[in-house]
Amino acid sequence: VSMGKRNNRQELQDRITLLAGKAGVSVEELTGCGRIYELSSLRKAVYAILYLDGYKVSEIADCFNRTHPTVVIGIDRIMGLNEIGDRATHEMFVKLLTD
Repeated sequence: VSMGKRNNRQELQDRITLLAGKAGVSVEELTGCGRIYELSSLRKAVYAILYLDGYKVSEIADCFNRTHPTVVIGIDRIMGLNEIGDRATHEMFVKLLTD
């Protein structure tokens, strides 16, 4: 199965740690329940990146201690902002996706 390696929770945790580092926040801040707008937007962007990387919504939800619908709504919101050309969202994706 080609998606087999995606079942590795440690790999997902490592990816979250890497993205938190790129964003300049701790894993606790990223996966926590803070509702600060910047942190909330960042969290949604990370959901979207992980989803596009091939992780299942249920796996992402599990790592962030969120429900499946919360992650789906978050991905939809951030992708919607990206599609309409929201500059802050675009810059956040660039920051997270460049080495």
